[in-house]
Amino acid sequence: MLEHPLLLLRPWRPDGPRGQRLDVLGPEGLAVGIIRRGPAGRLAWLRWWDRPVLAVHENEDEPLLCTLARGWGLRWLVSDADGTPVGRLAGPFVVNAGGQQVAVLRRSPPRSRYLDPRRRELARVEPDGGVRLTFGADGQGNPFVKMLLLAAVLVHHAAELKGEPAT
Repeated sequence: MLEHPLLLLRPWRPDGPRGQRLDVLGPEGLAVGIIRRGPAGRLAWLRWWDRPVLAVHENEDEPLLCTLARGWGLRWLVSDADGTPVGRLAGPFVVNAGGQQVAVLRRSPPRSRYLDPRRRELARVEPDGGVRLTFGADGQGNPFVKMLLLAAVLVHHAAELKGEPAT
């Protein structure tokens, strides 16, 4: 999925007893991935204690690519398929596992951009029946940076995806 320069994220929809799913399409409009969110717990009144987890899967046979787990406050922790931390999201900031800032979100509706510390564009986000994520030339090379940017879009653009992963 991360080898594509552009990803189309479609809005969340029911996925039976599994909870919800978000389909990820490549530039040609073909499915390249699925993002799953589990169902709400049985004790709805304790829901605010619940820490949501999003699982990002490659489309072919659905192997796990990464997970996002909500931490305390506005933090989200991103781990690869083996559970190794890749980084975290802290408000508008995208930080790698070593604690270095990778990107910051800059909104100018209806578009948003993720800029690296040198103010180079790593990715651009635009509405498109969900969200269109286009990786910039500076965001193309490192798959872990792309993984973090995809995670950031899921959290920062929850309203455009009609989901509530940030709550």
